[in-house]
Amino acid sequence: MGGTSLQPDSIASAAPAPTHTGSRLQYIDIAKGIAILAVIIGHVAIRMEGLSYGASVVTASCFTFHMPLFFLLSGYFLHYQNQFNWKREARRLLLPYVIAALAIVVLEALTTFFLRDQPQGTSLRHYIWEWFNAAIYGSAEMTDKELWPQAFRIGAIWFLLALFWARFLVTAAYKSRHSGLIVLILALIGDISARNVYLPFSIQAGMTASVYVYLGTLARRHDAMNYLRDHKLMLIPALMVWLYAIMHYNGFSMGTADFGAAPLDIARNIIGSLGGMVSILILSMYIEQDGHWISSHLAEIGRISLLVLVAHIIDDDVIWKGTINMLILASGLGAFKLVIIESIVRCSYTVSLAFMASRSRVIRSLFSLR
Repeated sequence: MGGTSLQPDSIASAAPAPTHTGSRLQYIDIAKGIAILAVIIGHVAIRMEGLSYGASVVTASCFTFHMPLFFLLSGYFLHYQNQFNWKREARRLLLPYVIAALAIVVLEALTTFFLRDQPQGTSLRHYIWEWFNAAIYGSAEMTDKELWPQAFRIGAIWFLLALFWARFLVTAAYKSRHSGLIVLILALIGDISARNVYLPFSIQAGMTASVYVYLGTLARRHDAMNYLRDHKLMLIPALMVWLYAIMHYNGFSMGTADFGAAPLDIARNIIGSLGGMVSILILSMYIEQDGHWISSHLAEIGRISLLVLVAHIIDDDVIWKGTINMLILASGLGAFKLVIIESIVRCSYTVSLAFMASRSRVIRSLFSLR
């Protein structure tokens, strides 16, 4: 698909890659495919972070680039010159959020009723209400700073809410001559306020993420992708910057608007994420250029990355905390080996579920897939 119309079929959002020949720029889909797999792997590794140095490195490698890259690519395709289209953006970002959240609530109800005992002293009705509460709040993690008590967090689909706000804020900021300054101020307000109170609907996450969406618009205006394509040796300094951020990683949670505890941490995370994003984009260009079979598979995963995200969060919130997880933990393998095995298993079946779902006309319509 070509042109410059919006593209909803990936979580980077919402617009088809601009083209030179009338077809998609495959390396962008490849980069999104790598990033969504990194989301799954990162969520596996972070649970083993304190048990293995290798798991900690994997966690840092994933979290320093995956969400920033999706926000940046969304900005790259953002038509900020136009008025913000509330209806279209809601259909393409908020509707998938509602569908995924309802699926989590229903599946939690079914698995709790048929396969698990609800928490002691808690009725099934109350348990399900707590999940509805989590879906309404839209929090990536529980921080103890919410406006009202939360028993659960809705998890990775916070991204859809945050992306909605970030796209709105950047579009609005561009109505001013000082758009960059406005975005920076909004991001600072989001970061500082989230240290004291965490608002619902991932508003602060959207405020801080607007920095990456704005950088994406600048990348488009200054033709940064073609520059990287013509200067692939930029991969070397980019990798060095990224590696430095990985080796000194001490937390970077875009879902809770936490870019770091101190100014140095914030600067290192942002600069490191730029190195990571540039590295992944150039590597994706190399993969596209090589034409290896893996390029088409990664590109296809990137094209349905929104469905992969939804399948992953259903797995993460409902499926994985059951029998499969217990079987792997009972294996007696070390933490890093568990990260590798679990990552392979979860990436495989999550992507498979997303591919199967993408064959449904109803799903394709609901998620605006083409």
